[in-house]
Amino acid sequence: MDNAPFDMVVKDLQGRYLMINRGVEAAWDLDAAAILGQRLPDLSGSVGVAQVEAIEREVVDTGHVVAREVQFTDLGPEWTYEVKFPIRDAAGRIVALGGVAIDISDRKKAQLALAESEARLRRAQQQARL
Repeated sequence: MDNAPFDMVVKDLQGRYLMINRGVEAAWDLDAAAILGQRLPDLSGSVGVAQVEAIEREVVDTGHVVAREVQFTDLGPEWTYEVKFPIRDAAGRIVALGGVAIDISDRKKAQLALAESEARLRRAQQQARL
């Protein structure tokens, strides 16, 4: 896990961190001792927390992999692409959740800047036609 080029976690079904890689420690500027056993709401008040928890509930409810962009305001990268997946026991029961998070902050900022630029261009074109 520590050699992965993105953040990786394993959580229990209550959302407590069981395993993390060094990427998580670096991104959050916290050591593993401060993270393991905690839940995301214990570590952050960001709006992204509710989004991550919703993704994780969907994984547990459906048993499927769920992936979405999430915006954080106070912890690690500003934007991440979160992929959450069920971890099953030998009988097929979901016993934990796995997850990876990829920092997409630069790409997301570029997308938002492009959208704003396109909107300004449309407004200028509309005003030029008047």
